[in-house]
Amino acid sequence: MILFVTERREYHLESLRRLIAEGIFLYHCPFRTSVALCRKKEIGGVVIDCVGEMPKAELLCEKLRREQPDEMPIAAIVTPNSIPCLAIDRVIRDHGGDLFDDLLDFCITNCGWSTEALSTFRLRAGKNPAENLYMGQPFPLPPRAHTILRCLFYRAPALTSTKDLLHLCYPEGTQLADNLAIQIRNINLLAKRISPEPLIVNEYARGYRLRDGILN
Repeated sequence: MILFVTERREYHLESLRRLIAEGIFLYHCPFRTSVALCRKKEIGGVVIDCVGEMPKAELLCEKLRREQPDEMPIAAIVTPNSIPCLAIDRVIRDHGGDLFDDLLDFCITNCGWSTEALSTFRLRAGKNPAENLYMGQPFPLPPRAHTILRCLFYRAPALTSTKDLLHLCYPEGTQLADNLAIQIRNINLLAKRISPEPLIVNEYARGYRLRDGILN
């Protein structure tokens, strides 16, 4: 996952949604919880929104470089004329417009993220939901369900907690666990038309994962 550290989440919502549509999943958080999340989650890169928060950004960079000096790609979003003195890999200048292209390039170039289709013998999930295949059969999904499936596929074979899945797939932060459960139930109902086994398994009180055998 990519960690997106910002105090202006609503300002970046459209870029976050577009990145998710590309198959890039970001865990967004404020500065106060960013270091703890870097330690607890599988983070492959960090984007720090430094606009109006440069002292916090400097402190965060120091901590991250001290803990992972060479392994953590870091990008900083700064004002157009700013020259940040930070140990970072990429500067993204905020001109008040769309940051999507710069963020996407950082995730792919610096963090090694692939936006290609995820595919095994039994399941293929591309960027276009209409191109999905399950057990060799067409398996189109609504956009949100497709996002959830790609997230679980990307993180497989690891189990993804309900909280993480909500955070990664709903950047607007308005959905509840019940809504997620409904989406996953609908995915399994569609999958049952092709194969009797559930495609997504719920491990009670722990989270969700793809069923055994999908990755083989």
